[in-house]
Amino acid sequence: MKLIYVIILLLLLTGCQPRPQVPPENVPYERYVEPINFTSNETNATKIEIKEDVFLPPKKDNLSIYINDINGQSVIAIKKGISLLIDAGTEDDSQTIIKNLRNLGVNDLDYIILSNKLETSIGGLPYIIIQTSPAIVYEGGKPSPFSSSFNLYKEIYPNATLISTDKLLEFKDAFVKIMVPYDKGQGFLDQQEDNSVITKIKYKENNFLAMSNCHFECIENIKDSDIKADGLIIDGSCDSTTLSFLQKVNPQVVVITGELCSETEDRFNFLDIPIYSTE
Repeated sequence: MKLIYVIILLLLLTGCQPRPQVPPENVPYERYVEPINFTSNETNATKIEIKEDVFLPPKKDNLSIYINDINGQSVIAIKKGISLLIDAGTEDDSQTIIKNLRNLGVNDLDYIILSNKLETSIGGLPYIIIQTSPAIVYEGGKPSPFSSSFNLYKEIYPNATLISTDKLLEFKDAFVKIMVPYDKGQGFLDQQEDNSVITKIKYKENNFLAMSNCHFECIENIKDSDIKADGLIIDGSCDSTTLSFLQKVNPQVVVITGELCSETEDRFNFLDIPIYSTE
């Protein structure tokens, strides 16, 4: 099992080096827990530290973000004991997510954000709700009445809060902004994945953008929003980014949660953006 770990600090660490996108020749590329540390000093410089084979628990005063290594989509954020789960993966992913939450000391979730109604985001939700009793579930995306996972989730948790316009949540001394690509009067977009809500987490001067399954049409609808971020999570598909989008986000690092398309990889390489993957 592997988590990619992102921790946003207000200390300047030394000796921080990004992992190269391609392993050096004759050095094996191993699967391991990958903590990625975003650090900022008074001048807001950001560095990245990689530690192999280490599982780091949440720090008391920091924002900690964990990207689950699963088949679907799922991100855990913890700040001073307050917990947030963005997406719930597939049905088969549910036990891995629950185990990771328990390892992080989370028994009852404070928030769940459901980005869309795709099985890769909602499949594990019924089981996670039963095991973690979330206080609030925010639901975005186009309804999916033919999804068995969606119908089961609605039976278990009928009082979810539907997100139809952008919403700002206070997350201790951090902030979570839920960005809605279909709230400009035209209704839902054609492709199911393009109706994904986007989650932006802001702590001090650092920003982290979780795109879920947001693709070309979704990207077009949010391009004029506040999307600049130090860290970016995308699924890595060919339509998960554009060059102009990446230039506006201007990320320090990108985490890929699915199979990386060569066209998408070329965009990162052109802009010299470090890539990390749960694959």
